[in-house]
Amino acid sequence: EVEYPNGIAIGNNQLYVATYKNGPVKVDLATKKSSLLNKDIDSVIAKGLDGLVYANNCLIGVYNYSTKTNGFDTSLIVKYTLSQNGDTIIKQEVFDKGSPNLIQPTTLALANGRLFVLANSHLGLYNANKQSTKGKEAELLPVQVIKYDLSK
Repeated sequence: EVEYPNGIAIGNNQLYVATYKNGPVKVDLATKKSSLLNKDIDSVIAKGLDGLVYANNCLIGVYNYSTKTNGFDTSLIVKYTLSQNGDTIIKQEVFDKGSPNLIQPTTLALANGRLFVLANSHLGLYNANKQSTKGKEAELLPVQVIKYDLSK
């Protein structure tokens, strides 16, 4: 289940892993067994997670997998509400989708009730240029971090 891991979070005495292939995965810290959480969620959005945090029995992930072949072509921030024991996603809600500032966002962090997202990673440019930005400096934008207030 834990193929292409891209982010980790701890909550409910569990380790949660954002995976590019399977979406969010739970790893029980006591038994070391892993299981998929995405039974009843949009599998297109679940795949391609590239960052994950845990807050108030929810996982918040950043999604940057963008491909028109899967019928979905945008970056977003998604919140997964977990069951009480943390082993199932019971609700999925997108709270930022298609923002012009989200250009292949890659990671996020929580601090003092706020979510901070690295909004423009230049990951596509880097990968397309053989894991380098050399010669592409003119195409790089200033780093942007978007802040969301989660206390509301």
